[in-house]
Amino acid sequence: MLYAYEGSAAEVGAALEALDVYEGVGQGYVRALVEVLPLDPAGLPGEPCQAHAYLATPDAIVNGLRPYHWYRELVLAGARHHGLPAWHCEAIAHARVIIDADEQRCRQAEQILAGAPDLAAAQDHRPGGSRHAPPPAR
Repeated sequence: MLYAYEGSAAEVGAALEALDVYEGVGQGYVRALVEVLPLDPAGLPGEPCQAHAYLATPDAIVNGLRPYHWYRELVLAGARHHGLPAWHCEAIAHARVIIDADEQRCRQAEQILAGAPDLAAAQDHRPGGSRHAPPPAR
């Protein structure tokens, strides 16, 4: 997962500490500084910059494991919200997923997405019509 955050050094530090807990640093994930190429409004690469990314550790990777449907939907809504190119959104929309049988987690996920109106609007445009988004699960 890749995050963008602006603020004072103290604010960014606090945000990273919270994200470390949420993203499972020390429990199968590490935070890494990576170089990215942001896209301009036309979809062309801008100047390289650094960003923090959360990466699975080799011992936590399970070949063939697929994300829950609600996770794909939140990633897709975020991609649309941030103006990623249509080809990128289509790739996310067509990622293979598994259905989460935990109805309570799915309801919680819906509430999270509904609490972010701009993401909820993006949700209405996705293929398949799934009404689930991810909860903070880890």
